[in-house]
Amino acid sequence: MEKKSIYALCASIILGFFILGLFVSEGMKNNAPTQQPIQNSYARYQFYVVGNNLVEYDTDTEEVKYKYMSPDEHPTDWNYMEP
Repeated sequence: MEKKSIYALCASIILGFFILGLFVSEGMKNNAPTQQPIQNSYARYQFYVVGNNLVEYDTDTEEVKYKYMSPDEHPTDWNYMEP
Protein backbone atom coordinates (compact mmCIF):
# COMPACT_ATOMS: atom_id res chain seq x y z
CA MET A 1 0.00 0.00 0.00
CA GLU A 2 1.09 3.49 -0.63
CA LYS A 3 1.79 5.88 2.16
CA LYS A 4 -1.10 8.18 1.12
CA SER A 5 -3.67 5.36 1.21
CA ILE A 6 -2.52 4.27 4.70
CA TYR A 7 -2.99 7.84 5.97
CA ALA A 8 -6.42 8.04 4.35
CA LEU A 9 -7.45 4.72 5.90
CA CYS A 10 -6.29 5.78 9.39
CA ALA A 11 -8.02 9.15 9.06
CA SER A 12 -11.30 7.52 7.98
CA ILE A 13 -11.18 5.04 10.89
CA ILE A 14 -10.54 7.86 13.40
CA LEU A 15 -13.33 9.96 11.84
CA GLY A 16 -15.69 6.98 11.99
CA PHE A 17 -15.04 6.42 15.70
CA PHE A 18 -15.54 10.13 16.35
CA ILE A 19 -18.92 10.14 14.57
CA LEU A 20 -19.96 6.95 16.38
CA GLY A 21 -19.06 8.57 19.71
CA LEU A 22 -21.20 11.60 18.87
CA PHE A 23 -24.19 9.41 18.03
CA VAL A 24 -23.84 7.42 21.25
CA SER A 25 -23.47 10.52 23.45
CA GLU A 26 -26.46 12.27 21.83
CA GLY A 27 -28.55 9.11 22.18
CA MET A 28 -27.73 8.90 25.88
CA LYS A 29 -28.71 12.54 26.38
CA ASN A 30 -32.10 11.99 24.74
CA ASN A 31 -32.88 8.89 26.83
CA ALA A 32 -31.94 10.49 30.16
CA PRO A 33 -34.87 10.77 32.58
CA THR A 34 -36.24 14.29 32.93
CA GLN A 35 -37.32 13.83 36.55
CA GLN A 36 -35.52 12.27 39.45
CA PRO A 37 -37.20 9.08 40.72
CA ILE A 38 -38.97 9.38 44.02
CA GLN A 39 -36.94 7.70 46.73
CA ASN A 40 -39.06 6.29 49.50
CA SER A 41 -36.89 6.05 52.58
CA TYR A 42 -39.89 5.18 54.74
CA ALA A 43 -40.25 1.52 55.65
CA ARG A 44 -43.51 0.75 57.41
CA TYR A 45 -42.79 -2.87 58.30
CA GLN A 46 -39.61 -4.16 59.90
CA PHE A 47 -38.86 -7.87 60.21
CA TYR A 48 -36.58 -9.47 62.75
CA VAL A 49 -35.56 -13.04 63.45
CA VAL A 50 -35.19 -13.91 67.13
CA GLY A 51 -34.25 -17.55 67.56
CA ASN A 52 -37.01 -19.47 65.75
CA ASN A 53 -39.44 -16.55 65.93
CA LEU A 54 -40.16 -14.20 63.07
CA VAL A 55 -41.14 -10.77 64.44
CA GLU A 56 -42.94 -8.12 62.38
CA TYR A 57 -43.00 -4.54 63.67
CA ASP A 58 -45.44 -2.03 62.13
CA THR A 59 -43.90 1.42 62.59
CA ASP A 60 -47.21 3.26 61.97
CA THR A 61 -49.34 1.49 64.57
CA GLU A 62 -46.43 0.21 66.69
CA GLU A 63 -48.01 -3.22 66.53
CA VAL A 64 -45.76 -6.25 67.00
CA LYS A 65 -46.63 -9.66 65.59
CA TYR A 66 -44.62 -12.80 66.00
CA LYS A 67 -44.73 -16.35 64.69
CA TYR A 68 -42.78 -19.41 65.79
CA MET A 69 -41.29 -21.04 62.73
CA SER A 70 -39.94 -24.53 62.51
CA PRO A 71 -37.26 -24.92 59.82
CA ASP A 72 -39.68 -26.37 57.23
CA GLU A 73 -42.62 -24.00 57.84
CA HIS A 74 -43.64 -20.58 56.61
CA PRO A 75 -45.78 -18.21 58.72
CA THR A 76 -49.51 -18.88 58.41
CA ASP A 77 -51.06 -17.24 61.46
CA TRP A 78 -49.61 -14.47 63.59
CA ASN A 79 -49.68 -13.84 67.34
CA TYR A 80 -50.02 -10.24 68.51
CA MET A 81 -48.01 -8.58 71.28
CA GLU A 82 -48.83 -5.43 73.21
CA PRO A 83 -46.25 -2.67 72.65
